[in-house]
Formats: sequence, structure tokens, C-alpha cells
Amino acid sequence: MGLISDIQKFSIHDGPGIRTLIFMKGCPLRCQWCSNPETQNHFNEIIFIRKNCVSCGDCLDICPIGAIEPKTFDINRHICDRCLKCVDICPANSKIDLGKWYTVPELINEVESDRIFYRNSDGGITVSGGEPLLQYKFVSTFLKKCQELNLNTAIETCGYAKWEHLESVAQYTNHVFFDIKHMNTKIHQTLTGKGNELILKNATKLDSISAITIRIPIIPGMNDSKDNIEATIKFSKNLNNLNKIELLPYHPLGENKYSWLDKQYKLKDISPMNKNKILKLKELIKSYGIKAEVRENLYIDE
Repeated sequence: MGLISDIQKFSIHDGPGIRTLIFMKGCPLRCQWCSNPETQNHFNEIIFIRKNCVSCGDCLDICPIGAIEPKTFDINRHICDRCLKCVDICPANSKIDLGKWYTVPELINEVESDRIFYRNSDGGITVSGGEPLLQYKFVSTFLKKCQELNLNTAIETCGYAKWEHLESVAQYTNHVFFDIKHMNTKIHQTLTGKGNELILKNATKLDSISAITIRIPIIPGMNDSKDNIEATIKFSKNLNNLNKIELLPYHPLGENKYSWLDKQYKLKDISPMNKNKILKLKELIKSYGIKAEVRENLYIDE
């Protein structure tokens, strides 16, 4: 079975055509700019959306271990055992369970319901996260079944996994979106919690079996220097199956999710990307003869 935090339908930014985007739960990295913190842990989590809370106290009364704070109705996550009784009783949908277990047939039924949209747009299925390779057995089985049903398949990965796990999933994909967050391994360690040696090695191996789009999340002051982008371009240019390089401008759209999980958002003082800066980086990539795109207009128009 696979643990999934969300299924997003009618996605148009994660592969060709209209796609169903599946967010697997669990990730080995802790990127400071992560916009999906709810996908980081490989277990069910309860989010608390405080603005929805009506202070009825039902969750306080029903919690069997006293994990609800009496005045604020916050969750004491040090003792909460995620029994979900507070979720079930909440009348305002302020406490929500994130994480649902699916069998492969259940997930196939879910994505098959949108087949007409895939067919009319040359779309398909994209498995994202978190990191789908943490659940590689489930994901590879699911994608194999998708391909048997003539559904286009793709994954989005940070590349930090055993090669055997990546290979077992990639063989059932039509395309891989592969993140490279920084070319300097020490800086990569600081920004994500892990070095980049395994990631770059896997990208090189993957080149022999799958089409690749290299994605670079552009975070102002962290990895947006010309030197780092050029180093990423030169690495990518050696990939025979490179489709393009996509730039993903930083945005704070996931900031609210951190408070829902009682986590700290570290990039409060960073503004969205400047349009001129991101377009210059796009032109820099194109100057090397590589197709370049900016994913979505998530930048400020200055």
C-alpha cells in the first residue's frame, strides 16, 4: 500500500497535457523552501487550521490522552498518538488528517476516472511528493499498471535514493522531472540536509533509460548565482536524454502550512523572484543551446 497526502486533478504544470498529480508522503530532504511540508514525514499527520476553529471544545473533551491544549485547542505533538478522534469530531474542519493509504487497484480506479481528460490533451499521471522513491515498490507497481493501461506516466524526484530504487520506478515512466538544487555539495547539505553526490550520480545513470527534465528551484540568495546556474547547465548539457531545464521561481505559497503543522518557516524574509532576474537565467540556459522554461509566473513584475 502507498501513503498519499493528496491527489490533485487537472494539473497542467507537471508533464504534458492535463494530468493527475499524486503526492506521496515522505521525503529524505528538508529543503528550507519546501512548499509541501505536509509531505515530508512518512506517517499520518493532523493539521490544525486555527482560523477555522470555533472553540467548541469537542476535541478537548474527546482526546483520551490530553493532547489538546485547553485554551488554544492546539495539538501537543509530543504526546499526540494520532488516534484521529479530534479529526472525526471537529465540526469546523479545523483538524484534518493528512495521509491516506491506497492499494494499487484503489489508486488506479481514482486516476482512471479522468481518462477522457488524458486522452483529449495527451496527458496522464505524475507521481510527486515528498519523494516517490521512498515508496518505490508501491510506485513502480502502480506505474507499471498505468502503462499497461496505456496511460502516460511521469515522476518528480529529488534523486536522493538508491539507484536500484530509482531504476525500478524509472523503467515505467515516460518522463522524469529531476531536481538539482545546488551543484556545490556542501551548500546543498546546508540547504537540504543532504549532500548532492548521490543525486548527481543518479542523474547520470538515469540518462541511459529515461527522458529527463532538469528542474532548478531558484531561491534568491541561496542558489541563484550565475556560477551555480552555469555549473548546473554544464552538467545537464552532458545528458543525452535531456529534454529541457525548467526554472521554478521561489514563492511563499506554502508558508501557511507550516503553522498548521506547528513548524517554523525559515524564509519569511525572502521575497518572490524578480522577473528580470529569472528571465536572464532563462536566456543564459538558452545560450548553451538548451531548451529552457520558467514554470508558472511566480515572480514579481519589476
